[in-house]
Amino acid sequence: MVIPSSKPTVLLGALLLHANETVSQEYLRNALWGDERPTAAGAAIHTTMLRLRKLLDKYALGGASAGNIETVPGGYRISADAGTLDLLAFRKAVQRAGEAASEKDELGLLRSALSNWQGAPVANLVSPALHDGVAAALAEERINSLARCHEIELALGNCAAIIPHLRALTAEYRGNEQLTAQLMEALYRAGRQSEALGAYGSISRFLRETFGVDPGPALRQLHLAILRGEMLGAAVPPARQGTVVAVARPPADLKDFSGRHSELADIQELLVHQSTPAIVVVSGLPGVGKTALAVRLARHLCEGLPDSSGFPGGWHFLDARHKALPDRPAPQEHALIVLDGVRSSDEALPALDWAEAHTVVITSRHSLADLVISRGATVFRLRSWRRAESLAFLTSVLGPRSTEAEPEAADELAALCGDHPLALRILTTRLLLRPGHDLASAVGTVRATSPASLTVGGRQGASVGQRFDDYLGTLPPPCAELLRELAAAPENRFKLSEGAALLGRSEDELQSRLDELLEAGAVEYRPGGLYGIHTLMRSYLAFGS
Repeated sequence: MVIPSSKPTVLLGALLLHANETVSQEYLRNALWGDERPTAAGAAIHTTMLRLRKLLDKYALGGASAGNIETVPGGYRISADAGTLDLLAFRKAVQRAGEAASEKDELGLLRSALSNWQGAPVANLVSPALHDGVAAALAEERINSLARCHEIELALGNCAAIIPHLRALTAEYRGNEQLTAQLMEALYRAGRQSEALGAYGSISRFLRETFGVDPGPALRQLHLAILRGEMLGAAVPPARQGTVVAVARPPADLKDFSGRHSELADIQELLVHQSTPAIVVVSGLPGVGKTALAVRLARHLCEGLPDSSGFPGGWHFLDARHKALPDRPAPQEHALIVLDGVRSSDEALPALDWAEAHTVVITSRHSLADLVISRGATVFRLRSWRRAESLAFLTSVLGPRSTEAEPEAADELAALCGDHPLALRILTTRLLLRPGHDLASAVGTVRATSPASLTVGGRQGASVGQRFDDYLGTLPPPCAELLRELAAAPENRFKLSEGAALLGRSEDELQSRLDELLEAGAVEYRPGGLYGIHTLMRSYLAFGS
């Protein structure tokens, strides 16, 4: 039964939207009259409540009755449960979905929850306060549940099946970028690239005409990937299907991933031939490729091999920067967990407890050496590319004509960048943006400054220098200061006694600081007792970062 809007029905709507909670008289005054409140608003609410009680007694609307409404200090409260109020039934089913043992069960419960929605909430009530406030928040609850359904459907490959529903939703919520992104992804995965690009064009025009803004960076990045015809990162799939359940969507596997064959083999050996679940910390300087290596390894072990190499639970990507864990239990079957971007051992511990029975790969700028003692972890120090890998990367990006025509310049560019992956990516990007700029000229430019200072602009831009600055900010000030002193030294490789004499410090003091820097991954140790700083870090510090 639908009853016409009136003050009593607005009052009922306000109470039901906050069922089992005390609703203040001030809130009710705003819902009923907004800024045009009667002089004696308290008496007017009392009168409206009497009319509502009579209405409920007459019709027993939706299982509600006058006896469900209590007068409590400061306002009123209406009693309801999932059997009498669709909103509570929806929320209960969503909660059960979050606790489901599998994504298939979760999808079924979410669909059941969404079946409680019949149009927009309180659509028949004339109350701007309700529509602009709580009703808008309820719409977000619905969108969140719908989006999660689509994530599961995309992961299951049901792209074409959800396109009509997504089209209707993006028409209903025209400016919602999350729903548009899912429509674009579904269309693209279904082989309908032009329609996916058209969906982006529609929301771009709407946002510019309505709000004067462009789509956000995530949607623009997706649009660019589709425009280029790139492979998209894996959708968030069911854990039991052998792929990813994530707090954050994992980065896409790099199309130009270069080298790292021995590193991949070494870490795989550490992971798959253990009697107990292994923990491997992949540490290294910012931009050296830790995340790319971990993602490539996980996809190889869990998606590229027929037997999933002992990981029937698939692989799961957790972004430590989100400071969150999945709101579900860890997989029941043995899985590979990638915990990315950890800044300290303490930050890793909650995830390690969550993934206690599983194999874990942690990426971190620091060595997290204390996890070796407390959790039996193994530290794998990821260094820059070998020179051959750097040259292979330059050739793959710039083309063989460039590198074969100027082999000495290509080798010097790799040396100036310290074979650092991100620095070389930025350098090659800048060269591609300057057609005709030969490698020898680029050598002159890089010699004049640190290649770590080179940047690629835009929202998705990058700068090794910025990452180095962030990293240096995590070090104790005495350690950061020692790095700057070492960078200014005439020689980059030194023995402890030589460094102590050069810097005017005792060997004990210098050894203590070097140990800290070794654990932080800022200093390298070479056979023969030689210490040093990465070439790129040294040049960046020497140029006065």
